[in-house]
Amino acid sequence: MHSLITQLILSEQMIAYALADAAGCVQSVYGDPQILWGRDNPMNVIGQSLLALLPELVGSEEATHALLAGEIEHLRFELLNREDSQGNTRYVTLVLRGYRDPDTAARGLLLLAQDVTEYGMAQQELLQRHNELHLLQQRLERQNLELAASNTELRLMNEIRSSFISVAAHELRTPLTAIYGFLELLQDTGAENLTAQQNEHLGWIEASTQRLLVTLNELLDAARIDSDRLELVLRPTPIHAIVDDAMLEFEPRLAAHGQQLEVEMATDLPAALCDPARIEQVVGHLLSNASKFTPDGGTLTLAVHPTASGEFLRLSVSDQGHGIEQQAEAHLFERFYRGAQVRKNGTTGAGLGLYITRSLVELHGGEIWYESRPGQGSTFHVTVPVVTPAPGLGLGHCAGQTL
Repeated sequence: MHSLITQLILSEQMIAYALADAAGCVQSVYGDPQILWGRDNPMNVIGQSLLALLPELVGSEEATHALLAGEIEHLRFELLNREDSQGNTRYVTLVLRGYRDPDTAARGLLLLAQDVTEYGMAQQELLQRHNELHLLQQRLERQNLELAASNTELRLMNEIRSSFISVAAHELRTPLTAIYGFLELLQDTGAENLTAQQNEHLGWIEASTQRLLVTLNELLDAARIDSDRLELVLRPTPIHAIVDDAMLEFEPRLAAHGQQLEVEMATDLPAALCDPARIEQVVGHLLSNASKFTPDGGTLTLAVHPTASGEFLRLSVSDQGHGIEQQAEAHLFERFYRGAQVRKNGTTGAGLGLYITRSLVELHGGEIWYESRPGQGSTFHVTVPVVTPAPGLGLGHCAGQTL
């Protein structure tokens, strides 16, 4: 009865053991022999040496003698591979202990084996995942190094490009400024001595020179923005003054195209905390874009209102153009971007206006966005911080101007 219970326990726990004498020869085996020896277990192991049956014990002869002498408690071998009768890999833990027969007092060895396949497979899976994570970490480190090297190279190239643009623009602007100055002098003092055609030619030269100067100034601004060298001089500034200066500068251009500019502003707007020259530049870029896309004889609209929070002023410029094509939306504020409609219309410009505008607005802590529908024109909005909130302003305070 006790023997049957022992066999049931060994089977349930997937344990087998063998007893060997002091010489290491097997005397008896209990439980499933495959757990001890694997699929290729000998038919009769009684009398055979443990060293011959278990290659894992080779090299452990001194430890075996120490076990028999009681000098050490046990030898343990974790997760040894065994192949069962179906050819599946099993994992086994072996423990070799010394023991003394209670009847004869003879010393011998107890070999205890337990099938721990589930645990072994989990450990192997964990080890595999650990190795995979280690490989991923190494790959990520390599990619980070490559990315850092690429970023360094891109930063260097960007600095070289910005330096080149800055130097080239400075070198070109100096003679162009002189040319423009002499053109104005010639028009002021010698125009009466020139024919109508010569005066017309002078006008073309002046317009082209002015366009080149504008482009060079934009290139310089873009280079300063890219290299973080554009500085603002913030001070409280009446927004009316900025808008009036922009209107005055744009009056000849609007008149040349028969366009009108409608301005809507509250009469008691708070002062803007800004660099007035740069915000006037922002308004100028937005008006320039609106004028380019509005047909001759059309109307532009400039509206200025406090935001709902009262912490910003919102400037909105609307045109009567064809609207912004969908494929241009993701690139509209990128430098040197010129949309298909711009190229089709032959509109001049380096594609820097909106890039510079966005940068200037964001440097002030504001935002820029637009609304557009095909065939219905576009409206660009920018926000500029104010010195103090504007309480109690409503549409009833708005007045209209037309230029």
